Amino acid sequence: MSHENYTSEIQANLERADKAIKAAEKLLSDGYFDFAASQLMRLVVSFM
Repeated sequence: MSHENYTSEIQANLERADKAIKAAEKLLSDGYFDFAASQLMRLVVSFM
């Protein structure tokens, strides 16, 4: 895999992480604590 491919893959992962964090923040603000925690755990596991 070339350097450019790694860069685009990393950028895509960062964008997904940003969306997941924003979704978790929205869930938290709406009082859905369990769902917010689940959203963040999925994010963590996806990077393992």
